[in-house]
Amino acid sequence: MSTTYPELSARFQPLFDQIAAGSLQRDLERRLPFDEVRQLDEAGFGALRVPVAQGGAGASIEDFIRLLIDLAEADSNIAHLYRSHAGFVESLRFLPDDVQATWYPRVTSGATVGNASTEKGGNALGTLNTVLTPTPDGWVLNGRKSYATGSIFSDYTRVSAAVEDEDGVVQPGRRFAVVPTDAPGVTLEDDWDGFGQKLTGTGTAVFELVRLPAEAVLG
Repeated sequence: MSTTYPELSARFQPLFDQIAAGSLQRDLERRLPFDEVRQLDEAGFGALRVPVAQGGAGASIEDFIRLLIDLAEADSNIAHLYRSHAGFVESLRFLPDDVQATWYPRVTSGATVGNASTEKGGNALGTLNTVLTPTPDGWVLNGRKSYATGSIFSDYTRVSAAVEDEDGVVQPGRRFAVVPTDAPGVTLEDDWDGFGQKLTGTGTAVFELVRLPAEAVLG
């Protein structure tokens, strides 16, 4: 697979040009770029930083960022909404082999991961109201986030959460639950009305009794 910037640019720039052609109209109509994101995912944009040994393009940080800048020139909303996925893919390099074996194949198949981390009000510094509770066969997730950028376009969202012990006592620290966005109990809204791009799918994420297998929860 081609991995240098000139080769990757030749591969992706025609798609960026196509995305750019409709960017203004999407902004005017406030139309979310679901089709454009799907085309990028199918073209392997989300797997550019996956190592070659794991089935990805193995692009360097510099080359990936140059492509991201090119995409931002075409449509800044779309470039921005990939930030969470890019961060998740980078984090895989530092996680155990079994986690990599689970997630790299999903990413190379086109799956993307959004985020659901920021909470609004009510929780003391260093704590989270979103909680993972252990069950005999995994976990149950409950909580509400207010700034879930990109998740509405993604197959999964990475949710920061506190962890209860078997007695219901919240423990220090936090974990990440990687949650299918179509799982029962997951609600994603495009309702952010603050600053920033308007077409990044940012908004409220609600998790109500979402059941997860043990391997869905990461350190």
